[in-house]
Amino acid sequence: MPVFLGSNEKILGMITIRDVLRISAPILINGLKKSGKETILISGDHQIVCNTIGACLDMDKVQGELLPQQKLEIIRSNKEKGKKVAMVGDGINDAPALALSDLGIAIGATATDLTLETADVVIMSNDLKKILTFFEIAEKTNRIIKQNIWSSILIKLSFAILTVFGLMTLWLAVGIGDMGVSLAILFNGMRIFRYKVIYKDLSLDAVESEARSILCRTCNTRNILPQHHGRDMIKTENKLVCWKRLLSSDELETCEEEISLLCPKCNNKVEVV
Repeated sequence: MPVFLGSNEKILGMITIRDVLRISAPILINGLKKSGKETILISGDHQIVCNTIGACLDMDKVQGELLPQQKLEIIRSNKEKGKKVAMVGDGINDAPALALSDLGIAIGATATDLTLETADVVIMSNDLKKILTFFEIAEKTNRIIKQNIWSSILIKLSFAILTVFGLMTLWLAVGIGDMGVSLAILFNGMRIFRYKVIYKDLSLDAVESEARSILCRTCNTRNILPQHHGRDMIKTENKLVCWKRLLSSDELETCEEEISLLCPKCNNKVEVV
């Protein structure tokens, strides 16, 4: 978004304001899509901005310029279709949507107090990969609970049938049907402590840069540093490359996009400043 500064007579300068995509955002969306979940971006930002971010993340649906009430209508509409809705947000305008959704997730590092109080789950950092970790732990815990319930019911039912036919002794009923089942369920539940985090932390040093523009000192042409996939491109040798190429991550697809550091007007080398 360009912001022009000037007097009554002439333009003095221009400030460009643009969003920067979190590195963990594409990993989150890819993980959700692989698990069969639909992803929808609902935001109060301009539709053009939302479309750009949505394209970078490969979102299923993108809707911008929404008021808090309109976000509620979208969530309510999906719930009426029988879908389970999880909402991720951090702004004060997200609080009503977090309350209405089946699962409200707040990003604690940037969330407002109202959002933190409304959400069901609070991620206490800006790392969106922790949402995937939360879902994986929840799904594994749910499976273990179901295993414990059904195994307990089947064993108890089997022992009851054997008792009717006179094939069950007291020590078997107590030792296996009672104490044995309790210990088996306990040990099975302790398997959750063996969970290992799949999504490792990513170092941001390789993709952080203080540069903001491209300058040709020959013809004094200055351009804004281009973005790709939602973040500024990074200078490597004599070209600009997409930040995804510089990160080593199995969960993040690499990008081969690159731009040569040559001035489009005079074809001389430019500087990244």
